[in-house]
This record gives sequence, C-alpha cells and structure tokens, in this order.
Amino acid sequence: MKDYVEKNLRENERVIAKCHITWAAFVPIVLRTILLIFAAWAIARLVVEIIVDFRYPGLPEEGQISYFGSEEWGMISGAASIFFATVIVVSLISAVVSIIKLLCIKLVVTDKKIIGKTGVIYSKAIDAYLEKIDNFAIDESLWGRVFGYSTITIGTTSITLRFPYMQNAVEFKNKVMDCYDARRTSLMAEQAMLINTQETAV
Repeated sequence: MKDYVEKNLRENERVIAKCHITWAAFVPIVLRTILLIFAAWAIARLVVEIIVDFRYPGLPEEGQISYFGSEEWGMISGAASIFFATVIVVSLISAVVSIIKLLCIKLVVTDKKIIGKTGVIYSKAIDAYLEKIDNFAIDESLWGRVFGYSTITIGTTSITLRFPYMQNAVEFKNKVMDCYDARRTSLMAEQAMLINTQETAV
C-alpha cells in the first residue's frame, strides 16, 4: 500500500529529502504514562491504607475496631483496584494514540513541491509547489537544543502547518532552498525557450 507521499507524487517527480521525527519525541509520552500510572497506584494505595487505619477513637489499642466491616472494606479496596486498572488502560491507550500521531507525521521535499501531513483521524496536509511557499520557519526550544530537534512551520496563502520534533530541520531547509533555486532556474529557462519560440514563429 502506498503511503501519503507516494500517493501525491506526480509523474517524473522524485523525492529529494525527508524530514524525520527524532526519538526524543517519544520520551515525554513514556514519562507521562509512567507518572500517571505511578500517581494512580499511590492514590489507590493511600486510600486503602487510610481505610485500614480508620478506627473508632477512644478505645484502647487492643480493643480497636475498624469503622468498616470486611465486606465494606473489600468493596472499597475493589473500587481502588478498578480505579488503578482504569488509569492504566487509559494511560496506555493515550500513549499509543500519541505515538501513532507522531509516526504519521510526513514531511518531504521533491524537485517540485513540499508534501507534508500531520494527524491521523483529523489530519491536515500541505501539497504545494516550492514557489508557493510563503513561510518556512524553524523554532528550537531549550529541550530542542539539548536533544537536537526543532519545530518546522510551513505556510502558504491557504494553510500553515507545524511539524514538531524534526531532527534534521536545518539540513531539510537547505535542501528546500536548493530545490527552490533549481526549480526557479528551470522555470526561467522554460519561459525563455517559450519566448524564443514565439519570436521565431513571428
């Protein structure tokens, strides 16, 4: 099955360079998932510990009785377990969805166009000739400098798209500029040839 880029290539059009997602893009997803699961485990454990130690006041230590009977304690403990399991499932599903979104980001430059896509179910795409690109910006955060990634923003008259966690942004921009120069030279040569042809015909 052809991917998004292959489907949008025209005849005799070839891919010059691709921009790739960095491995660092997956680190926040993994850390977020671990922290959520740990927080849920801590909350569930704290609730159970509080219930276990919830005794009637004023009684001697050997005569202490819990407010909750074994059946009630079992129900509350079961609810805490269900809460913990639910957080695990939701966190893992959220992590998988986030990873799929990252893996579905596509950004390439061909000898004629820039082709890019973000999103899965609700996706945004750009498929524009190089001379139609109005804006090509590279934003680099502090963590981006540390881990070597940037956010690329590409704009045309009709759409602006952001491509986060790009690991070779500067090299990709240079390739885009090279392709743009080559295409402009080619278009100018075609126009000159057309003018010469028209003048010869006259």
